[in-house]
Amino acid sequence: MSDGDSFYKGFFYGATLGFVAGVIFAPKPGDETRVQLSENLKDWKIKANDLVDSAKERLNNAVEEGNEVSRRSRSDLYDD
Repeated sequence: MSDGDSFYKGFFYGATLGFVAGVIFAPKPGDETRVQLSENLKDWKIKANDLVDSAKERLNNAVEEGNEVSRRSRSDLYDD
């Protein structure tokens, strides 16, 4: 597991626990809390989609780089 993966996991767990603690200890009535929760869930969905898109992009870049290294290695091997 890379350091980046550990960071994102830690960030996600910490944010989730902070969010849950905030909802539990919030001094607002239930209706207001539910509205806020709904808005926060929409924001989380957008952020999660952004993280997935970023991960896909990083993975695609790594695959492309691996393919290029493989091509160069093959070329070096057969050119000699």
